[in-house]
Amino acid sequence: AIVPVGPVVQTTESITPQTPLTLVVVLDQAGQAEGRLYEDAGDGYGFLKEEYGLSSFTAKKQGLRVTVQCTGQEGKWACEKRLGTIAVVDGQGVHYGFGDLISGVSVRLDGGTDGGTRVRGSGQ
Repeated sequence: AIVPVGPVVQTTESITPQTPLTLVVVLDQAGQAEGRLYEDAGDGYGFLKEEYGLSSFTAKKQGLRVTVQCTGQEGKWACEKRLGTIAVVDGQGVHYGFGDLISGVSVRLDGGTDGGTRVRGSGQ
């Protein structure tokens, strides 16, 4: 699964494409995951006029890397670039990467230093 997580806000009016976003990734047995992010103004019926954004994401493990990328966008809120954090959760802990979520982010699972870091789980 890929679960989008954002900051706690008082109203949806304060959320913009510049609002920090984290995608929490938990891979299935095949080393893959998918998820969607839906965003709109949070009030009214603008969604009926496509005033929303629906982004689909996939993750795939290849060797010691997980690549997360946007595979499609719908609605008028689609964006060309969206910076964010990827948090891949596995039995070894949480592995982080940062970059453009639309074009894709690669996260190393071996604790490498090319933009990814690992935080070990408790008791390890």
